[in-house]
Amino acid sequence: MVLAYLIIFFLGASFASFINVLAIRKNGMSGRSKCDICGRKIYWYGLTPVLGYVFSLGRCRFCKKKIPVWNLVSEISLGAIMTTLVYFYGFSYQAYVALAIVLILFYLLSFDYHNMILPDAAIILLAVIGLIYQIYFLGTDVWEILLTALLAALPFGILYVYSRGMWLGMGDIKLIFALSLSLGYPWAAISIILGIWSAAAFGLILVMFKRATLKSALPFGSFLAFTSILVILFQNEFQIVNTLF
Repeated sequence: MVLAYLIIFFLGASFASFINVLAIRKNGMSGRSKCDICGRKIYWYGLTPVLGYVFSLGRCRFCKKKIPVWNLVSEISLGAIMTTLVYFYGFSYQAYVALAIVLILFYLLSFDYHNMILPDAAIILLAVIGLIYQIYFLGTDVWEILLTALLAALPFGILYVYSRGMWLGMGDIKLIFALSLSLGYPWAAISIILGIWSAAAFGLILVMFKRATLKSALPFGSFLAFTSILVILFQNEFQIVNTLF
């Protein structure tokens, strides 16, 4: 059993490595991976998830510049997420649907982190998969889902118009709409509230340590995606919150 979980962990870490490449290389996957600083090609053992970073001591073997710690953090995180997902859901159809949604969310998280923008294609895919799951597997009424999603996105749309796009982006509103379709009520509401709180807390910490100002932009979509993943993984633990809604 331990070996099985280790395999799942490294599979998740591999997915994270691939997702990071997709997020960084917005124009395609052509060519081998290279160091962002010196441009030298990275050998296969340097691309091994988690272990490649550890054995290289977090530095390029050619120019000795530091490799972004995000690579290690994201690989460990998605490895742990997939292991937790299998532990809670097993290999049921719910697990496969949850895994698909989690991988899309992780891609959105990474893409927004690197580029400060959310790709429409991934958001649409998230909405479609979530909508199919809600309608055909959970039996939720389609009009109920659409009304919930509209009501969830409407306040943020008003903020977007009022601030002329200064407080949040249109991609964030689209993601909130897609999350509401995918997670339903009250889980989408919990994810959005936690996303707002976590983004605010992180921003205040950056301001306190003078790493940002109150006008600095944050990848809000990354926080939304992360808190949504947590809600998917720990729905049973969030049941106590559900009673408040």
